[in-house]
Amino acid sequence: MKVEKKKEQKVVKPVLDLPETPQIPNDFHEITGLPSKGKLYNKETKIYARALKILEIKQLTNMDEDNYGFIIDNVLQKTTILHNVDYQDLLVADKLFIIFWQRANTYQGDGFSVDFACSKCIDNKVIEDQQNGIESTEESLREASVSKYDFSVENLQLTDIKEDYDPNTEIELKGCGKTVTMYQHTVATEKMIGKIKISEEIPNADLDILNLASIISSINGKPVDIKTAYAFIVDDITPPDFIVLEKYKTEYDININPTLEVTCNKCGGEVEAPLTFRPDFFLP
Repeated sequence: MKVEKKKEQKVVKPVLDLPETPQIPNDFHEITGLPSKGKLYNKETKIYARALKILEIKQLTNMDEDNYGFIIDNVLQKTTILHNVDYQDLLVADKLFIIFWQRANTYQGDGFSVDFACSKCIDNKVIEDQQNGIESTEESLREASVSKYDFSVENLQLTDIKEDYDPNTEIELKGCGKTVTMYQHTVATEKMIGKIKISEEIPNADLDILNLASIISSINGKPVDIKTAYAFIVDDITPPDFIVLEKYKTEYDININPTLEVTCNKCGGEVEAPLTFRPDFFLP
């Protein structure tokens, strides 16, 4: 895959020109450790957030597959202060990091553990049953696996921005003879995807292709919207070109992995637990 950098053109998302010194209430704290490391925002950008209140927690416990984006956006716009960046330009990975930061900082100390099924507890139960000459049953293993962990931001497994990622890098697609640049998923592109899915502006849109199209920011140096990028993928590029785009996306994608590294409160083992927006995650 051949890539060339074109220095004269910039496709980095615009930011708002806000006051240099925002007034920050005492209960707000600056967020650090973002997956993007702030590198795709204005260098003066600062993001502040506070712990969640009960009505906001209740909103988050009502999330499902269809409304989670809307609810998180609604909560974050009330509980964050953004300096030199518009909320719509936040990277989705950063947005999710903030909501997890809020969850961790809302519940501090003991008594706020989260239930999960511990794989090491299951292994220990099987070994114990074998030593006692007992046949392990599905029910007994399920009971043995029920455990808890204490959530913290350190549990998150982040795929941070790579040092050599440049949103202005032109990716050469030899099959169609064109070049593209690729950005990252933002709140704005996330909303556009949702709108297209509901309105069917692109009839029977393939979700994987739609997600890929949403991060294509230009074709042959010309900025494009998501529908133009989708049509380009479907009508113009070759399968080898598609693989090039997918590989680039995979290599430079900034995200939060769907599992956590946690310590089981029962066996003390270091295991992985699924990262989900269950109601008891926000209201343990």
